[in-house]
Amino acid sequence: MPKYNYKCFACNKEFEVRHSMTESIESCTFCQEKNVKKIPSLSFSVGKPSNAGKLVKEYIEDTKRQVSDEKDKLKREYHD
Repeated sequence: MPKYNYKCFACNKEFEVRHSMTESIESCTFCQEKNVKKIPSLSFSVGKPSNAGKLVKEYIEDTKRQVSDEKDKLKREYHD
């Protein structure tokens, strides 16, 4: 079942509910007021930031060091 985000304008809280596409929520799960509205949600979950950017940056830096070391090695061999 899809997950939908709602906002209650009575208590100002947001909440998620899983239900079928044909259903809708009539009242807030917190305060039971009927002043709720479905709000657009992102197609991906927003949560704890990942380390992916840091890992990619470290990989690029390591690769650059390896290439530089290999170039230096080749230069030494050429000049010897």
